[in-house]
Order: sequence, then C-alpha cells, then structure tokens
Amino acid sequence: MRTTKIITSASIALTATLFAFCSGCGVVPITGWSAGGNQASDDQYTYVSPAHTPQTISLIDTRTGEVIWSRDVPVKQQLSIKFYENENKKNPSRPDIMKYGLQAAGSRWGRLTDSITVPPPDARRIDVALRTGPEFPR
Repeated sequence: MRTTKIITSASIALTATLFAFCSGCGVVPITGWSAGGNQASDDQYTYVSPAHTPQTISLIDTRTGEVIWSRDVPVKQQLSIKFYENENKKNPSRPDIMKYGLQAAGSRWGRLTDSITVPPPDARRIDVALRTGPEFPR
C-alpha cells in the first residue's frame, strides 16, 4: 500500500515537472486534445482531417466579417490552436494571441510554432469548412 502511494506521488511530481519544463520551451502539451476539444473552457482546440472529411479552419473577426486567418488541415494531420488573452497590449483591436501548429493526427504532444494577433473572445469566431473528399496524404 505504501509503495503505491510513493509511486503515485512520484508520477504526479514527474508529470508536473515535465509540464513546467515543456511550457517554458515552447512545447505545449496536447494531452486531452482531440477532435472537438478537450472538454474544458480553456480556449484550446484541435481539428483532425481524415481522408473523407478534410477540413479548412478559418478565424473570423465578427465585428467586420473579415477572415483574419485560414488554414487547410492536411489529411492525416491535426491543427491545434490555443488562445492567450491580453498578450498584445499594443493593439486594442487585436489584444489576444492565437498560437497554432500542425501535428500528425492523434498526437498527444507538439509545438504550437506559429502565432498571430487576434480580436478578443467576444469578437472572433472559428469556422470549420469541409473540403470535397476523399483527399489522400502527399
């Protein structure tokens, strides 16, 4: 019984240490990220593109209807997105930052290597469009 508690405590400590280290070096954990999101209200999403329903993801400024950003998600890959509030204080019309990255479909870890400035949560919308399928990986 005591050995189980020690192993559990060590596992929790190791996980917390890895998370802290990875967050600092640009590796963002994707644990729990799957198609449809991670079932929490933390402004992070993952979109997977299977062969028969390849997806295009667009970010819309709802104040103007402008498409700010759009990305075709390649087949057998996933696009992960995370929003960070008030990271761009120099631009009041786009005060938030969206970080994003592509990984192989089903990945649990990866880097959000790119970023853009975006409107606040009440002025943005993510649209998902299905491309004509099937598409095949390159």
